[in-house]
Amino acid sequence: MLPIVFSVLMSCLVPPVSGPITNPFVEPACTFCAGNRAVDLRTQIGQAVVSPVTGQITFVGRVVNQTYVTVAPDSIGGGFGQILITVGGVGALASFHVGSRVSAGGVLGTAQSTISLSVRRKTPGSPAVYLDPTPYLAYWRTRARLV
Repeated sequence: MLPIVFSVLMSCLVPPVSGPITNPFVEPACTFCAGNRAVDLRTQIGQAVVSPVTGQITFVGRVVNQTYVTVAPDSIGGGFGQILITVGGVGALASFHVGSRVSAGGVLGTAQSTISLSVRRKTPGSPAVYLDPTPYLAYWRTRARLV
């Protein structure tokens, strides 16, 4: 389990699209075991896809038959390794490249298919650890209520 500090640092991700989760994160039993290392979000083809965080783009490219954009967020990690946020299923891309800066909510492109969202923590000398992004999605937050 990650320390509470990490949770505070990464308190909220902007959903890349407004659709509901159609395929949840399923943590693999081991580093290389089967699992769903992302959440899939329903969308309409052509819908705007936005960046979940403010940061620097570290990867833009096709993997198998989908285009992915990876963003290294500003001010997240706090000694727990590098955090990377990846959005997949992006069709027509906005004009940016590796090294470009993007703001949370800034348009990455348009949806080509179902959108996937993954969060990875990388530490030197270890394989990346995928984290469930669901608890960090802004639209899952609810207002506190006194009872």
